[in-house]
Amino acid sequence: MNFEFLEIVPAIIAKSFDELQEKIKLVEPYVKSVQIDIMDGIFTPEKSWNNQKELKNINTSLSIEAHLMIEDVESEIERWLDSGVERILAHWEAIEKLTVNRKQLTIEELVENLSRKCTKKNVEFGIVLNLDTSVSALGKMLSVNCYLFSVVQLMSIAKIGEYGQPLDEKVIPKIRALKEQHLNVKISVDGGINSQNAKQILEAGADVLVIGSGIFNSKDVGGVIKEIRKVINKQ
Repeated sequence: MNFEFLEIVPAIIAKSFDELQEKIKLVEPYVKSVQIDIMDGIFTPEKSWNNQKELKNINTSLSIEAHLMIEDVESEIERWLDSGVERILAHWEAIEKLTVNRKQLTIEELVENLSRKCTKKNVEFGIVLNLDTSVSALGKMLSVNCYLFSVVQLMSIAKIGEYGQPLDEKVIPKIRALKEQHLNVKISVDGGINSQNAKQILEAGADVLVIGSGIFNSKDVGGVIKEIRKVINKQ
């Protein structure tokens, strides 16, 4: 396991800019980065805050990444490239749907286009797989063109875009399979993670724990993060 990668990244679902700022300030003393869930109400059941221009008004030392939980990822990614985020994560399923509708591009070509757009703006690019999408969907892309992704994020809950769902253990063999096939890929896991199941996820091969409700539904945000960090430190 690469200890350089091991980290906790709070996942923020915000309905407003004020809520976003409040949640960033809550975790700022304890972590290095946060992930903002951007939801369109189409790819996900609910909508979230989605105004990239307002990010310029946030004064924070944290690195910010945008998790685009949206259907039209090709158009939306353009808006976020100059927002100040350091990484953009797009769902494989949304990209796949775009290629089905457009037909003139393969999914591999569209992924490469998105990655190049990010690279030109010095923004990292990552791919997200929903729980029921096999890691084999990435095919040869990860082996031949692994430079396209800075991270592969595996969703570990059945319904994306909702806080409070339990971890689905179907993600565990997916983590193992991805790590065994691609030892050097950075693996992030998102959904239902807490201090009780973090050890199992890390032992399977995860490098990054993306945690939403496990942190923000707690009355002691700092205490929760410290408890999970203890689990990390024992790995």
